[in-house]
Amino acid sequence: MRMKHMRRLGSILLVWAVVLSMCCTGVSAEEERFAYGELGNNVTASGLILSAGTNGNAEHHVVEKDGKFGWQMKPVRNDQPAIYVNLENTFAYKLSDYSSYEVEVEYFDEGEGKFRIRYDALPDPWRDKGDKRDNQIAVSDIVTSTDTGKWKTATVRLEYPRFADGLNGYDFCITTHEENMGLSMADVTFRSITVRPVGTKASVRAHMSSDALGNNFFSGEAVKMAMDVYNMSKKDEKVTVTAKSVDFDHNTYDIGSYDLEIPAGKSVRRDIEFTPERYSTYTLYYEISGEGISSKGKTEYAYCLQNDKLNPNLCYNEHHYSWPKEPEKLIPLMKKAGISGTREDDWWRLYEQQTGQFVVPEKSRHVMEVYEQYGLDQMVILIAGGNDALGAYGLVDELPVSEAAQEAFLERFVRPLAIKNKGKHTYFELFNELNFHTGNGHDAEWYGKLARKVYKVIKEVDPNYKLAIGASAGASMDWITTVIKSAEGCFDEYSFHYYGHSNSRDSGFYNAAKGVRTALDENGAADIPLSVSETGHSSSQQIGFSSLTTEPGYRMQAERNAQLYATLMSPELKIRTIYYYDFQDDGYYPEDGENNFGAIRFRNTIDTPYIAKPTYLTIAAVNHFLTGAEVVDKQELETASCYKFKRDDGKDIMMVWSYRDSEYFTASLGSDDVEVFDMYGNKLDVYRKNGIYSIALDEQPVYFVGNFTKYELEAEPIFTVSGTEFDMPYGDIVDIEITKAIDDNAAVEVVLPDDGYVEVYENKGFAGNKAVVRLSAKGETGKKAVARLIVKGEDGKTFLNEKIVLSYTDATVVNFRTEPYNDKNLGRWIGVITIKNNNHVEPIKGRILFNAPSELSEKIKYVEVPEIAPNTEKEIRFNMPEVEFFRSYFIDADLKLDNGYSQHLNIYADCCAAVYAYEKPVIDGTVSENEWRGGKELWLGEGNEYELFTSYKGDSDLSGNIKYMWDEDNLYMLCQMTDDIFYQKEASSGIWSGDSVQIGVYYGQIAHNDQRLFTELGFALTPNGPFVAKYSTEPGATVFTEHQGEAEMTQLAVTRNGKLTTYEARIPWAELLTADAPRLTLGESVRFNMIVNDNDGAGRWGWVEYGSGIGVEKDGTQFGYLRLMDNNKK
Repeated sequence: MRMKHMRRLGSILLVWAVVLSMCCTGVSAEEERFAYGELGNNVTASGLILSAGTNGNAEHHVVEKDGKFGWQMKPVRNDQPAIYVNLENTFAYKLSDYSSYEVEVEYFDEGEGKFRIRYDALPDPWRDKGDKRDNQIAVSDIVTSTDTGKWKTATVRLEYPRFADGLNGYDFCITTHEENMGLSMADVTFRSITVRPVGTKASVRAHMSSDALGNNFFSGEAVKMAMDVYNMSKKDEKVTVTAKSVDFDHNTYDIGSYDLEIPAGKSVRRDIEFTPERYSTYTLYYEISGEGISSKGKTEYAYCLQNDKLNPNLCYNEHHYSWPKEPEKLIPLMKKAGISGTREDDWWRLYEQQTGQFVVPEKSRHVMEVYEQYGLDQMVILIAGGNDALGAYGLVDELPVSEAAQEAFLERFVRPLAIKNKGKHTYFELFNELNFHTGNGHDAEWYGKLARKVYKVIKEVDPNYKLAIGASAGASMDWITTVIKSAEGCFDEYSFHYYGHSNSRDSGFYNAAKGVRTALDENGAADIPLSVSETGHSSSQQIGFSSLTTEPGYRMQAERNAQLYATLMSPELKIRTIYYYDFQDDGYYPEDGENNFGAIRFRNTIDTPYIAKPTYLTIAAVNHFLTGAEVVDKQELETASCYKFKRDDGKDIMMVWSYRDSEYFTASLGSDDVEVFDMYGNKLDVYRKNGIYSIALDEQPVYFVGNFTKYELEAEPIFTVSGTEFDMPYGDIVDIEITKAIDDNAAVEVVLPDDGYVEVYENKGFAGNKAVVRLSAKGETGKKAVARLIVKGEDGKTFLNEKIVLSYTDATVVNFRTEPYNDKNLGRWIGVITIKNNNHVEPIKGRILFNAPSELSEKIKYVEVPEIAPNTEKEIRFNMPEVEFFRSYFIDADLKLDNGYSQHLNIYADCCAAVYAYEKPVIDGTVSENEWRGGKELWLGEGNEYELFTSYKGDSDLSGNIKYMWDEDNLYMLCQMTDDIFYQKEASSGIWSGDSVQIGVYYGQIAHNDQRLFTELGFALTPNGPFVAKYSTEPGATVFTEHQGEAEMTQLAVTRNGKLTTYEARIPWAELLTADAPRLTLGESVRFNMIVNDNDGAGRWGWVEYGSGIGVEKDGTQFGYLRLMDNNKK
């Protein structure tokens, strides 16, 4: 059989060829012209040159995926992880006619990878007049993997390319990373690239602009865009521009169609004005069409709810004094959202550039003036910092530790700053997250005592000043208590930071706040309020414990920042103000968590600088509905989180959300006059009758606003739907049952998406109080369709508007595992195939045909698949060929169903076990007779997975036998490796780079199949003797560490005799497993993998690996199983 393999390619691959000749009768040469390149072990190309990176040395590997080879590209920041392409001059060179080309990219669709094309293009006609460059680097839309596990082709259109070697000497590149795109979450494997011209030109192009900062528009005003349309051709053109907007929830709105006549080489302007139907962020798409002309473009804008009042409980962090920010742009946007102020860091070093001279920088003066102009408050953080001028005061770690340094800090910075700022803001805060930087004389007690001195100084300047202390993040209660006691009576507020909460129901956040509240209450500060001076959620693609694409990242940030406000306003916490972090994104890398806490985008983003993110809209809605409101009731129900507020105008407000999609919620509020709004502030048409409201909730908060005469939650639902999310193969049919608890007449409608991926098979409406809608799946595997299920009354009023999500899957899900035949014969194994029928209507039946390895394809050939009912699964068990050694391999097979459906299968199989150690082996590096009896050998050598060897000479180069034994306390390992050259110069955690063994074990993996982290140990004979490195531990392990160190509980002996290296190890289960793992017993399994590394003196040049998940990437989901057996049993 052919094993998966991977080789590192280190030289540039240049392949020249002539353009393919035209051979199709009746087809024009322009339609048939194309250039083509195929990637793999042997690169072939026609009409183009291919290179991994600009000089051919970008990291990539040749890998086999589903029977085809390709280049696997790893995204790396500040590198060139791209496939660069240069077209032959005879195919396309120095284009100037604004023609368009299409690039077809064949790639393996798996994981969360993404890519786009950057290309050498003609310059934008609207560029700055001083820009004299004759080209620009244009980018395509991003292609994102949908994780179908299949080869797919993406067609990317390149408009107005120049193709004159203007991209680092190439015409275009396919990149998995570039600025503003963000790092992919996974590698991407590419198979082929095809380039061909298309029949239209992009010689007429449009550019949209507005006078609104960030294209942010607000309630009460229209969206006004200036559309400049440029004709770059040499003749007059008549074109039609069609514009439409798509909001964040994918609703589409027609903007208009405009017929224009544009003289040659000129431009015309058309003003577009419209008022959006709802508050949201939008993308405005426009298409230009004419005779032989086709071009597209897009721009972004936001339509936001504007506030007339500022919410004193909601502020943001910013860095106007210390960073290159533009307060005249940001502060007005804060005010429009109802944000009442900021937390700003102000540094001593900014004011004292020369020792003994306090000078107010012009920037500081300007920032303060803008704050005064717009009436926003500040909490100013007092930070020392270091520079040459402050060096005279003997600061320690940039802090005033000594009495003399403190005197200088107080009199040369705190007092003059307080005088400068008098009457302009209320709060000062002392330092930021000092609990991370204690030592060298600055600890909690020192901090509390310094706070007393700062308090005295600012109160002398202005008794109205208030001092917040703490600013702690993850501090121990001892640290917090010491600060409170040391500063007793000399502070007005305690501030703390909290991040990492996965949602507002996460008890970690509430408990953190409650813990600080308790510390204050128990130490004489019960009247002191709290402030959360940093918190919030990032829209990064790596948030908390998950990796997310941009849309769910934005949505989750918006949802959870709104939820967070309600959670923190619980009256028992006595929190004065929440300071979200930060108002503006701090950078433009979408994958960087620190960059993406903002409510508006970074100023230098290439998309739309300063545009509102969805969280800006939800914060504006929080302030609109909840300014002047206090929490009077909160309930955490099984289905929803409910917070009831009473506002100072007498209105009742209920803010409610669920943690599951489409969770039905019913409340009795006593009146039909309550208004309902979504998290952006859009009014919702929600069914209500006799004061009872019924709505389907998800994580997006909903506001009920009015005068409640009742407040009863979890009333009987008025409408129920049998399901809203379905996995369906092509052609499948699903029944959705709607039940109503009222006698009102109602009609059922289904609004379908435009993509044609779903059809209404049957909709007969209500018969009595039940209706059944049947939907038919028409989408290919990996696609997703979103329909709307709408129930309306006779008067046309909407009772129910429910989202139905159809995810298209394969007709079957096939899983495979092996089981030992019995304890006595370790060479006999049973294959167990589990097949689930994903169809909701039709049963399936057929057979599985084995293609490889030959032991299966020649001896077993196939197994029958019995009839499997819809939406059920069955196990098929068969005897596997006897194995001489324990091994892992891939089974290539095809599932053939009687209905004509086929599915290719690439199945991982492994047979490996540890036998019970009745007699414990002596760990001395010497194998005595019968010491390791009973166990079958695991063979590592030629043919195993992921060989990076450039000149592997076979088993004599590196191969060996491994045995495992076990008892209730330990795992025992014997590894005897033939290695022609032994080389190991490392003495600790770096042993992996020399001759060594690594194993990975995960117990929790059995129950949690999506967990990648595992316990990894390394074993080596170092210059200092045997050493066991601990690289990682699975979550919850006895000793959890993310740092490399020594596995002190493990015993290891290593000997080297001739070309044979013998490793013997006793590894306590306590070194490997979670603290709460049960005591392992006969018949259980742990997830397992191992590799043996080879270094012949010129660096680690390869390894042999039992399975997958250690050598190339750390991923415990790829591990096999180590079964605990007993074939020595009498």
